[in-house]
Amino acid sequence: MKDPTSSVRASVFEVFGKIGRFKKYHIPILPFLNGLTDLDEGVRTAAIFALEKYYDEESKALNLDEIINKIDPNNFDVLKSILSLLGRLWKKNPEKILKTLLNYIKSDDDELKEKISSILVDKYSFNPDLIFQNLTKIPDVSKFITKGIISKTIIKIAKTDPSRVIPNLYQCLKSENIDIVFNAVSSIEGLIDDFSDEINLNPILLLLQKDIDEKIKKEATKIITKIAKIKPLSIEPVLNEIFQFINNQETSVKISLSKSILEIAKKSPHL
Repeated sequence: MKDPTSSVRASVFEVFGKIGRFKKYHIPILPFLNGLTDLDEGVRTAAIFALEKYYDEESKALNLDEIINKIDPNNFDVLKSILSLLGRLWKKNPEKILKTLLNYIKSDDDELKEKISSILVDKYSFNPDLIFQNLTKIPDVSKFITKGIISKTIIKIAKTDPSRVIPNLYQCLKSENIDIVFNAVSSIEGLIDDFSDEINLNPILLLLQKDIDEKIKKEATKIITKIAKIKPLSIEPVLNEIFQFINNQETSVKISLSKSILEIAKKSPHL
């Protein structure tokens, strides 16, 4: 069966995927592995289907490295197909698969980033600590309005398991790693709309009084502003504290805090 057309190859892979019994019929795995890098999406999809079946029957015989080595970081279509397969093979080696996924989560391709994010959210329940601890370490890039893919993913995960993730985020605020702290603050800010009752302002205020990166402090001021809009009465006990340390802040942070206080005054003049 040399040089078959894409449609024929896809059909053959699908048949093997449905029938299975690879060991019994001495069906080699190499054609399916090569199918992962085929230019035709149908062939790649059928190869994934067959390899999933192969894994179900011969999990120990499936070598993850052979799949990972097929990755071409410059071919996003192939990359997405292979990462999708790795997500489905998660239980074979969560640590190795997670490392591979995180290598590409900050890709320039938005669809690829979202696919990886979805895989992590889906697999979180299998290895919550592994995913959370590794994800929070990755430097994120957030814009003024939109959050980066790391924070977005943590927020999605937190919404599936708030009682566990939100306390973990507050623990992250104590870290010496600024990336972990930033991701925690950014994620907490993104959870306020749905979990305002779970938000504790005291650790946020402590951050603002530390000698810490300005971007973290700016993100912390967003939390104060958003809480004031949703639950203005919760700001009253800490408002004096904010006034006490605002003058000691860097100029950019002082401006952000002043805008926050102005917003509070507009929404809750009685404070």
